[in-house]
Amino acid sequence: MMQAENQTQRLIVRVATDADVESVDQLRIDAYKTAKWFTAEDSERLKVASDPAGTTVFVAEPHGQPGRLLGTVAIAVSGDRQSLEKAVGASLEGRELVFPCATVMRLATSEEARGMSINHILRACFVEKALQDGWEFFCSSQAKGTPNIEAMKQLGYVFEEVPSTLMNTVKVADDSLMLNWLRRKDYKDTLRKIYSYLTAKNA
Repeated sequence: MMQAENQTQRLIVRVATDADVESVDQLRIDAYKTAKWFTAEDSERLKVASDPAGTTVFVAEPHGQPGRLLGTVAIAVSGDRQSLEKAVGASLEGRELVFPCATVMRLATSEEARGMSINHILRACFVEKALQDGWEFFCSSQAKGTPNIEAMKQLGYVFEEVPSTLMNTVKVADDSLMLNWLRRKDYKDTLRKIYSYLTAKNA
C-alpha cells in the first residue's frame, strides 16, 4: 500500500479486490471512450474478466472513501514469449527476452482525477512491486498518439514502433504500436525520477 498527499487529497493505492471489479470495468470503459489516440474495438475486452491469468490490478482511491476509484492499472506478468506477445499485441520474434516480464495494461484515470499525478503514483507502485517480485523487465505497448510517451522516455523507457499484428482490444492508427521497454537495471533510477517529479508537483 502507498499513501500520497497533495493540497486537497490523500490517496491510497492498493491491489483491487472482487468488490472493485465493477467499478474498475466502468472506469476503464469511460477512459477508453474519451481517448483520441485509439478506438476501443470491444468494451467487453476491457473488463477485468478479460485480463490475462495472473494479472494484478491496482486502484487509487481517496483516503476514507473506499471504492471511489480515481485511477487503475493492470500488470500482466508473462513467463514465456507467446503470452507476452498476446499481452502487448505484437510479435517479439528474434528479440532477447528474459522472464518473468511485466506488461502495463488498462491504465485509466477518472476525469475528476486530472492534475493529481495519478499515473505517476501508480507507476511508482508497480515499479516498486517489480523490484520486490523479481520481474526482469517491462514490455508494454501504446498507440503512437498517447500523450505520456515523452514523459515516459524521460523516466528511462525505450520506445520502438512495431506492427500491431496481434492487437485485438483497440484499433490504433496505421496499424502500428509504440512498444516500450524498461529493464531491471533501470528500475531504481526510474523510481528516483518518479519521486522527484511527485515531490515537485506536491503529490
